[in-house]
Amino acid sequence: VTIVEFADFECPHCAEMRTILNEIIKTYPKDVEVIFKQFPLPHHTHASGAARAALAAERQSKFWQMHDMLFMNQGRLGPDKFSQFARELGLNVERFKKDMNDSALYGQIESDRKEAIQANITGTPAVYINGRMFMDGINKEKLHAMVKRMLAEAP
Repeated sequence: VTIVEFADFECPHCAEMRTILNEIIKTYPKDVEVIFKQFPLPHHTHASGAARAALAAERQSKFWQMHDMLFMNQGRLGPDKFSQFARELGLNVERFKKDMNDSALYGQIESDRKEAIQANITGTPAVYINGRMFMDGINKEKLHAMVKRMLAEAP
């Protein structure tokens, strides 16, 4: 089962969804893959920077660690914090800062944003399970049930 999530690191609902998706991954570690797509909303001041921080961390194989760090510190995001988080995660901070400003990261975020807009996504989190949009909001039981049903249907 593949879960694609479009999310914003400053969105409190995305932080809730993160917890649910982490539970699903722990429940089905070999059967579920989560793909995170960047969809920073314009009214969130540090969402775009946080998206770049996650992608810069990915270049040092620490995307999910930075992803979790950003959500856990949602109320105190900012440029200085991104470097602090990189240091705490053991990243090469100079490389991280350079990568944060790489135009390719801006392009990747824009590509994810365009994909979201083409899918008529207007808010976050937006979750697709095996290509089907999950329409029940942040509902742990229904999300678990849908994943379980998809796994049962898998060949």
